[in-house]
Amino acid sequence: GGDLSAMQSMMMAKGMMGMMGKSAGGKGSKGGKVKGPKAGTQGNIRKLFVGGLTKQTGEQAIKDFFSQFGAIKELKMINDDAGISKGYCFVTFEDIGSSKLALDNYESNIIGGKWVDVKPSEWDGPKPGDWYCPNCGDVVFAKRDKCNMCGFHAGGMAQQSVQRVTARPGDWNCPSCGDLVFASKSKCHIC
Repeated sequence: GGDLSAMQSMMMAKGMMGMMGKSAGGKGSKGGKVKGPKAGTQGNIRKLFVGGLTKQTGEQAIKDFFSQFGAIKELKMINDDAGISKGYCFVTFEDIGSSKLALDNYESNIIGGKWVDVKPSEWDGPKPGDWYCPNCGDVVFAKRDKCNMCGFHAGGMAQQSVQRVTARPGDWNCPSCGDLVFASKSKCHIC
């Protein structure tokens, strides 16, 4: 009985925390896949993360909605390799006041009949192995050999043709493909 009673108590607490809007694990907690910055962080106040978009929500619908708050400097849609929306984007306003208006509208940010999560954007910078595209300057994740922004293909020449992010002590570059490999790994994950 003791184990069952403890398990029931834990499940009851988890359920009650969920009803109170507090997380005790599961979806939306640290263990789940979360897109965008942590709630409550300041980030770049002019650049906003917009999450919870449907795959059908188009660029024009997003522009139409956010332009009510002020002039949009840039809208960056995030799509998969097939060109289908990943369900989030980044909206950058010309001024901070417009961005604050969109953030203040939090509960009423509805696009295409669906509420969307709007938060300040946050980026910690490139991770080890990420590289800057020599063609457009965009940061490309280490796992890719092609720039998502302009299509530049680094191929096997990645080490010579692109600027790699600085490695930490003990990290090493694969002699075959030039990819940065963490010190804790004994073989390259690319080749």
